[in-house]
Amino acid sequence: LKEPEITKADIDQVITNLRLYHAKWENVEDRGIQENDFIDLDIDNLDENQNICQNTRFEIKPEAMSTWMRKLLIGKRTGDSVEGTSEKEDRPGVPPEEMEDFKPTRIKITVKAIQKPVLPELTDEFVKKTGASSVTDLEEKVKADLARRAEQKIHFQMVRLVDDQLLEQYKFDVPKALVEAEVKQRLIAQREWMNQQQAPEEEIKKLLPKLEQELPAEAEKGCRILFLMLKLAEKLKLEVTNEEIINEITERMMRTGAGMDDLKDMEAVRAKYTQTLLLRKTKDYIVNYVKNKG
Repeated sequence: LKEPEITKADIDQVITNLRLYHAKWENVEDRGIQENDFIDLDIDNLDENQNICQNTRFEIKPEAMSTWMRKLLIGKRTGDSVEGTSEKEDRPGVPPEEMEDFKPTRIKITVKAIQKPVLPELTDEFVKKTGASSVTDLEEKVKADLARRAEQKIHFQMVRLVDDQLLEQYKFDVPKALVEAEVKQRLIAQREWMNQQQAPEEEIKKLLPKLEQELPAEAEKGCRILFLMLKLAEKLKLEVTNEEIINEITERMMRTGAGMDDLKDMEAVRAKYTQTLLLRKTKDYIVNYVKNKG
């Protein structure tokens, strides 16, 4: 896997997004929607009689919106509604696996507003709001951040490749009780995440039965990977420090909003995070080894 080159266009796009965040917005009333417009939409799923989003901002351009949806909207004015059916398509930035379970859906779109951004000038005074000291400093910070994100993405892809190869090479039975326990934990984690995203209870109840069917296979793979990695960690004499465990627990509490009451059984918590950290360290070791060999 090769790290993508960070181009000036990539840097400029991030800086434009920062300017958009601080932009003043004006309503466009004298024309219909055009390419590169920003529009606020209500979208309803007609097949399931369910609202998808309300007054949500979209950008009309190929990288940000599907072709079928842009065709429906071009020329429409504020207050107009249009109905159509979603279509499967390849689009930059959309992983192919997200299209595997694609199902055409009838939708209704209502145009709430057409918006025009008035961007702040790119001056040293403006960039100080972003934490940079100058325009040049901002560009350097953006480039470094893009490089870091690209490296993280490649690292994640390599971890997945390692997992796939190990699962293919080492096949063995996992105790049913372990798989069931893992499925239970994953269901709890998924529900917690959806609650944090303020997903409607109806949506949660609809998704959980599907997960209950899909998760056993994924949980079985997860258990096999964990077993293999822990064995390798033991062989490599990898260890987890008390400081690393505390940092991991603290980060989790900050990320999820969990309180100390959620950590009453500290022995179990320490065991869980020791396992998590060993798994991560072992995968990082393998990926770094492969990188160095390559």
